[in-house]
Amino acid sequence: MPGRGPAGPSRARTVAEADPDAASRFVGLAQIGADLGESPETVRKWVQNGTLAPVMKLPNGKWKMRREDYEAWLATLVIDRRIA
Repeated sequence: MPGRGPAGPSRARTVAEADPDAASRFVGLAQIGADLGESPETVRKWVQNGTLAPVMKLPNGKWKMRREDYEAWLATLVIDRRIA
């Protein structure tokens, strides 16, 4: 019978099942906003105007960024020590 192997019916594996570390390799716009004290809508505007890139738009409509790209982008930001 198609779809059946020795262990029973086959099923699609989630990303987390296939690679348990996958979820930690990506960050969403809400998390970026929370990290920076901005709303997800503000972060979405940054994506749309090219301030924050590269970002992936998933089929479910959510935007994700690779954590390493996010951390590299953060490192490019200028810190104005006069404000502190």
